[in-house]
Amino acid sequence: MKVYKFIGRTLSPVNIGSGEEIEPFDYIINNGYFYRISLEKVITDFSEEDRNKFYNIVDSGNINNLRKFISNRIDIDRHSVFSCEVSESVEKLYRRKFDDIQNQLLITPFIRNKLNFLPFIPGSSIKGSIRTAVISELGKTIDRNYIFRDPKWERNIEGKILGNIDRGRPDAKKDPFRAVKIRDIALPDDSTIITQVKNMAKNKRNGRISFRSIQLMYEVLKSKLYGGEIEFNGEIIIDNNLQSKGKRAVSKEVTIDMIRNFCNSFYKDKLEMEHKKFYRSSMIDSNSRKLMEEQISSDSFILRLGRFSGVESVTLDNYRNPRPPGRRGWGNSRNICEERYPMGWIKITLT
Repeated sequence: MKVYKFIGRTLSPVNIGSGEEIEPFDYIINNGYFYRISLEKVITDFSEEDRNKFYNIVDSGNINNLRKFISNRIDIDRHSVFSCEVSESVEKLYRRKFDDIQNQLLITPFIRNKLNFLPFIPGSSIKGSIRTAVISELGKTIDRNYIFRDPKWERNIEGKILGNIDRGRPDAKKDPFRAVKIRDIALPDDSTIITQVKNMAKNKRNGRISFRSIQLMYEVLKSKLYGGEIEFNGEIIIDNNLQSKGKRAVSKEVTIDMIRNFCNSFYKDKLEMEHKKFYRSSMIDSNSRKLMEEQISSDSFILRLGRFSGVESVTLDNYRNPRPPGRRGWGNSRNICEERYPMGWIKITLT
């Protein structure tokens, strides 16, 4: 086993979700903080009088009255599961829309440990980001005709690039990334903030930025650009025993130098592309430039993680064919945190 310790740093807001959405009955926002509430605990603590009032309001079907009734009986110390900061724009939106039953005000949280409710970065997210970059860069060295001759090339492309095709399909046991392991990384309790994320597009004629009016609220990691850089420690483990010859051997060796060089090549290109296509000469310009100007030493590399990474960052360069459902094209918009910050960027430094 080869173990490479690293320090990770968040450069821009990152959201890695669990598939959950938090509804308005399950949280409150007060004085700059979000509190995830256990509705079960709130109801359990009702007096007999309050319980009767609660059932009467439920029977009436008045959602606004029900929300206010519950909100007024929440004891944060007793009933909250976890808390985190919220942006000023989110708190204002919450106050403005509190009585609007048409606006659900759903919040997408960051993934958290189900036992202690601390946020964490799944090792699979980092490994997946590395994998995309490595396969994309390796794919540039292969004759594209070799790929496209296969009528099932979209299914088999990764296997053809990695050399682990067996009987016409990828063999997971021979996948080179079976030898690469990254554990989940626990984060401090104060690592996150709930923000607004908006979809933006740039007019090709006049270069103006426009944002869609849909309000999305996401819990994101604080970062160097927004809220303060979060630092975390982790390990990349490469099982060289699986890379040796033998029946259990994987098809190709993945080294730490490949990971570092290929990630920088792949993701730096995406930073520059996004800046030119979307952010240049806009209100996002200065923050995008800060990302491009981040100092990357010989033992560092950048990655993009989580939701809103952009289609170009999660697909292969010479074989990109995502075809989003119901759309003719792809890569025509971006999702921006607080109308200022590109999403998903971190830096890894080997120690």
